[in-house]
Amino acid sequence: MPMIVERPRWAKRDLALKLTGVSECMLLKLVNDGVVRARKMDVRKKSGCVFCIPDVEEWLENEAPHAGPFVLPQPQPEEEASWRGNKEGGAE
Repeated sequence: MPMIVERPRWAKRDLALKLTGVSECMLLKLVNDGVVRARKMDVRKKSGCVFCIPDVEEWLENEAPHAGPFVLPQPQPEEEASWRGNKEGGAE
């Protein structure tokens, strides 16, 4: 019996990340920028979201090669020192 496998048009976050290979930060940035459509599954406040997979794939084909490398911002030395001081020093 033959099995037909198709890519879904809409997928939840975990499946969208696995199918497309983009990071969660990038997926949310694309949604906030209006590049990728996202829809609530129900009107309830805590319902999940689904993301449009063809929108992500289109961005990967057309825009991603020109987007440049994705670099995580490095903490500034004074921020890192104050964080360490608060953690180690505690309340004196």
